[in-house]
Amino acid sequence: MSIVISIAVFVVSWILGVIGWAQIIGGLQNLKSRGVPMIITIVLWSAIIFISFLCVKHFLSTRILVWAIAMAISLIQVLLQGKIQ
Repeated sequence: MSIVISIAVFVVSWILGVIGWAQIIGGLQNLKSRGVPMIITIVLWSAIIFISFLCVKHFLSTRILVWAIAMAISLIQVLLQGKIQ
C-alpha cells in the first residue's frame, strides 16, 4: 500500500508541477505586455504549488521527498521544452 501512495503522490505532484510551472514561467514571460492579469496568474499558481507542499507535509510527511522529486522533474521538463524566450 505504501508504494501505491508514493506513486499517487508522485503522479499528482508531477501533473500539478507541469501545469503550475508552465503557468508561472509563461506569466513571467508575458508580464510586461499583459500586466496585472499575469501577476494574478503567477501568485495563484505559486499559492497552489505551496498549498500542495503544505498538504503533503501535513498529511503525508513521509512522502515529502517524492513530492520534491516530482516537482523538480516537472520544472526541468518545462524548462527544457524550448518555449522560454
